[in-house]
Amino acid sequence: MLPTKVSALGAFAITTSALALAVPTDNTQTLTSLRIGDHCTTTLTLNIYEILRYADNNPSYCEIKYRDLDLSRITALGYGGQNNCSMCVHVCGGAGCQYLMVVDQCYVTSNHLDVSTMAGWGVVGSDTGNWVVDVQVVGTEMGRGIWNGRLFADYTPKWGMLNQH
Repeated sequence: MLPTKVSALGAFAITTSALALAVPTDNTQTLTSLRIGDHCTTTLTLNIYEILRYADNNPSYCEIKYRDLDLSRITALGYGGQNNCSMCVHVCGGAGCQYLMVVDQCYVTSNHLDVSTMAGWGVVGSDTGNWVVDVQVVGTEMGRGIWNGRLFADYTPKWGMLNQH
């Protein structure tokens, strides 16, 4: 199946930055249940993660500060859980393929990807819209360079640690 832009028919849901179209796919599996090497077809919308680079007190669902990530290579997973954090996926659309790391969750549909607008150009050739893409779960080694390894809990607040004597 060739990746295509989704028409404006169907149920709508609000994401953090855009109106996204919830489109059912012909797959019975969800990304949250796939294992390395498994494929599925799903929907993708684009999110302006770049504005979160310096939002230090607003880490992603996976407790990673956005400034510690390559924002051109991240995605949120629809109804993903903590066990999906740092999962790497190979996403292919009409413009090409890109390796992305799951660092956040969204609430569109359970099989949905909310991808950085910067990644959108390499995958679907756009920074807006709703798209159907092919996804393969890959090993975390394919995400090398996306995250520097720091977690939100690793930071010492400006006011010092709590309960410190």
